[in-house]
Amino acid sequence: MKPPIPANEPQRLAALGRYGIVDTPADEEFDEITRLASDICGTPISLISLVTEDRQWFKSRFGLDAPETHRDLAFCAHAILEPRDMLIVQNATEDPRFQGNPLVTGDPNIRFYAGAPLVTGGGHALGTLCVIDRIPRDITPEQRRNLRALANQVVAQFELRIRVSEQNTLIEAQRQMELALKESEDRLKEAQRVTGMGSWDYDIATGRLVWSEQLFRLMDRDPAQGEPDYATQLKMYHPEDAAKLHESVQRAIKDGTAYSLDLRRATPEDEPSQWLHAIGKSITGSSGRAVRLVGTLTDITERRLASDALRESEERFRLAIDSLHEGFVLQNSENRIIVCNARTESILGLTREQMEGRTAMDPRWRAMRDDGSFFPVEERPSVVALREGIEQHDVVMGVHKPDGELVWVSVNAVPLFYPGQKKPYSVVVTFADITKRRWLEGQMVIQMQQTQEANIRLEAQQAELAAANCRLESLAKTDGLTGLFNHRSFHEQLMSEYERNSRSHAPLSMLLMDVDSFKSFNDTFGHPAGDGVLRGVGRALQNTARNTDFVARYGGEEFAVILPDTDEHLARVAAERFRTAIESAEWEHRSITVSIGVTTLSQDASDIHALIEDADKALYRSKHAGRNRVTHSFDPA
Repeated sequence: MKPPIPANEPQRLAALGRYGIVDTPADEEFDEITRLASDICGTPISLISLVTEDRQWFKSRFGLDAPETHRDLAFCAHAILEPRDMLIVQNATEDPRFQGNPLVTGDPNIRFYAGAPLVTGGGHALGTLCVIDRIPRDITPEQRRNLRALANQVVAQFELRIRVSEQNTLIEAQRQMELALKESEDRLKEAQRVTGMGSWDYDIATGRLVWSEQLFRLMDRDPAQGEPDYATQLKMYHPEDAAKLHESVQRAIKDGTAYSLDLRRATPEDEPSQWLHAIGKSITGSSGRAVRLVGTLTDITERRLASDALRESEERFRLAIDSLHEGFVLQNSENRIIVCNARTESILGLTREQMEGRTAMDPRWRAMRDDGSFFPVEERPSVVALREGIEQHDVVMGVHKPDGELVWVSVNAVPLFYPGQKKPYSVVVTFADITKRRWLEGQMVIQMQQTQEANIRLEAQQAELAAANCRLESLAKTDGLTGLFNHRSFHEQLMSEYERNSRSHAPLSMLLMDVDSFKSFNDTFGHPAGDGVLRGVGRALQNTARNTDFVARYGGEEFAVILPDTDEHLARVAAERFRTAIESAEWEHRSITVSIGVTTLSQDASDIHALIEDADKALYRSKHAGRNRVTHSFDPA
């Protein structure tokens, strides 16, 4: 039967995807859990199964070679329908949902299935931790609790991976911060190539337009009004020129074509025309598509005197560089500073008067490299750009302010050439203060180290917990004095053999034995000597038992042995072998014997309690018949 789709399937698949666990390599942590699940439940197969949109994929598998199956065949696809409950299928051949399933009718011949859903904190069942057997059977309530606890451990491991992934996300965020800084530097580089006043910057994705202060003046618009929208801006030009501008802008956005246009302002007919030169260029993102447009508008109307035009140009230039967030320095061919902006003063702690006229070779700069060593003058960006005519980008330098504070800057130097000349006449130097960025990078390194240390401590705690669980499991099943299985384990094993007998009808026998005259031995030689006798009897029984026999201390001086696949005759032989082994053993104080009661499962035994009662009655008859003997419950009274 094809399993139904859970009502919250989109959310469940989203939760599964958030962990990023599907189709990842095998992990020893999860393999240990599946092995432990098989050991606890006594099954040949155990799986950590994750149910995707069209398949179940095994993150860990024990006893099965297939890495995945189609979802339509998955028992686990049924189990996730009820996240709060464990799916138990005692016999798949009798369950209408699975009778015709190829996994039941063919390899691996599933008969028994128990699946504990892997439930997230949000209540989404991602899959199951399941155990599988090839014979019909069931598991005990304690095994069910243990299986569910192991399923919780699987989800805890998934959550641990999420925390590690979140740490990686923090690292990626730092990388994105660096990319954003680089984009800012790239925009500055483009501004260096765009000359003239009236600059603008248009973000294509957000539609945000930024005008420079001078552009507001140029277009006779009050800055308090803010930048106009695109349609309003087109109306500021002559209709014919507005159409050319619109076509050029669209082409720049589409294929990155730069434009350079002479445009007429929209003015009344009785007023002289005002001409503007428009330059625009697109900036592409990492995808190769245009993300921004930048450009300038310059008044080219020949109605101003040359002196006014020059003075106004200088003023516009000063306003432009002072509006930059980065430091800006213009140096002549002698490497002497002739212009710097307000941000340069802020970063370097010097006034314009203190800097203008100073050269890059001035020893007062006290520059150092990224590694803390002295930065030679001849290798500094502005010196190299002027000497070789090659742009220098992202050069990290440390510079001491006059008060001794160390500032780290990322420097770019672009040489300027007269037309047809090969030697630069000047160099534009821009730099950004990256002191805080370097500090943040250091903090990220410290945080990563702390995270790694925390992960190591967590792994150690998990290892200690696993070891403690193993010790607890051993203590719960073992008698502390003899090292044999205890009373509880005996009852669980006898129930398991009883259920197996009900399916296979194989013979089953058991023994109950009592150390003869043990109380008088204790009274005579003391309890420590008595404990030694009990340990010795345990060793003798263990050494005499077959590989399939189950030997346990039943309580006090009583011992029990479960004999699977053993009929009445063989049970008598085995009991006599045990009795003889104990009688012939060497004992410190006096010889030790045991009385044994034997029983073999018959139709009269309605449950294991009746079977134990029959063996106990046979033991009673052995003791009253003189001890050191074997009596079968089938023997006449």
